[in-house]
Amino acid sequence: MRDGSGMQARFNIDVEPWVGLITITLSGFFYPEDAARYVAARNSAQTKLRTQPNEHVTLVDLRNVRIQLQDSVTLFRQTMTDPAARSRRLALVTAGGLSKLQVQRAAAGRGASFFTCFDEARRWLLEGSLAPA
Repeated sequence: MRDGSGMQARFNIDVEPWVGLITITLSGFFYPEDAARYVAARNSAQTKLRTQPNEHVTLVDLRNVRIQLQDSVTLFRQTMTDPAARSRRLALVTAGGLSKLQVQRAAAGRGASFFTCFDEARRWLLEGSLAPA
């Protein structure tokens, strides 16, 4: 735990292949190498999808993410805007405060929708999806 606070970078990626949904949970403080590990895992998870390229939807739970280094924010921004991995719809769940502002800056120009309720974000994403939620 390099930051000394016990807020080590953690992520979980769940794929629902036939629905075309990737659910990502991020928490803690991400150094650039942590962010790079996440991107590699996200790219691997996308190979499990059964949708056409860029037709999946993504739900990202950021409620337990701390304020990040600018280098990590830049990497996350590149991840969200990468044409090869871009999802049809992107829902970001945040807790508010400064971390929400940082996420909004990182997602600028991406067309993401912001939520404070995980279930509401999931429902919004799956409206008109390939299979029922």
